[in-house]
Amino acid sequence: MVRIISGHHKGRILQSNSAKNLRPTQDRVKETLFAKLFDVEDLTVLDLFAGIGNLGLEALSRGAKCCSFGEKRPRMIRLIRENIALLDLQDVTEVIQADALSYYRNHPAYDLILADPPYDYRDTDQLVSLFGNSLKGTRMVLETRRGYQLPDAFLPLLETNKQIGDTQLLFLRSS
Repeated sequence: MVRIISGHHKGRILQSNSAKNLRPTQDRVKETLFAKLFDVEDLTVLDLFAGIGNLGLEALSRGAKCCSFGEKRPRMIRLIRENIALLDLQDVTEVIQADALSYYRNHPAYDLILADPPYDYRDTDQLVSLFGNSLKGTRMVLETRRGYQLPDAFLPLLETNKQIGDTQLLFLRSS
């Protein structure tokens, strides 16, 4: 069961499915992520590799101004749209069916990027490289498998990291 854990929509259950490659962010990971971010109010958010929209919808529940959801799988796109409708957030959301890197390369202007690629995603370093070209002050939270090593060239972007079970959260800020 995937739910919103805080904010205006606290406790609402999101539509999900049992696809074996779907790995929604667990509640305790979301708690850590949003506690570290502290305040997302009025931010423009991009939820990359959105899955069912879990992270972006959590940000909206906590006061983010708007959220774009990037996902390439048609089945997940349908679930994102169902969850947006369930929470009546159509006016502050955009759903983009596209490859994450291609979309982000052409649309880098967000205050916060929530990126939760599959653990076996091969282009994580390329994603971080694109983030390095973001507007100054842009933040990214990258959810990876525990043990992912940020390339040395991007260590100056790292604010902190948190490890929860087999999950690692990397908090980055562009300079």
